[in-house]
Amino acid sequence: MRTADQAKREAKRAFILEAAQARFAESGFHATGMAEICAAVEMSPGTLYRYFKGKDEIVRAIIERDRQELVALASGVGRGEDVVASVVRLAGETLRRAAEPGYARIAAEILAEAGRDPAIGALYRRTDAEILDALETALATAARRGQVRADLDARMAALWLTALADGAVARFAFDPAADPETLLPPLEQMIRGFLKAG
Repeated sequence: MRTADQAKREAKRAFILEAAQARFAESGFHATGMAEICAAVEMSPGTLYRYFKGKDEIVRAIIERDRQELVALASGVGRGEDVVASVVRLAGETLRRAAEPGYARIAAEILAEAGRDPAIGALYRRTDAEILDALETALATAARRGQVRADLDARMAALWLTALADGAVARFAFDPAADPETLLPPLEQMIRGFLKAG
């Protein structure tokens, strides 16, 4: 059981992560210094360093938090509902997340950093593998139950669904005015056409 002090520390860390993420989305990982993060959270460097050892640890904590959220969403596909409806719901959630201020920009930063920093690259690959595995399992189960095409290659379908999600997030990085509610109906039609027997 968490103590009051642990809960307070976790809340403070979450607050720092949110503020740092906003700075990173605005200026990028490399252009944002600890001084900007300290100013955003109104803490002295000494106080901030009680929660995080440095900027790299903050970046990794943001990625880990997002990894847990994304894997939980992907792992929920097909639980308690038709898998196709579940994939469509996940696509809608992805579009809405991507439309949140700064989300797509921070996703682009993470992808770029994954190619430069081995630790971040490993976290990114772990996230991708866990999402692919969760979707593949759900789609293979759905194929056995007759909910999707019997000839569906579950691994390739999972790969293309995640690529589609990545592309949608990238769309918001350079077109922040894009409307998820306008984009979802054609995306739903595409997903249903891809997964269902025709």
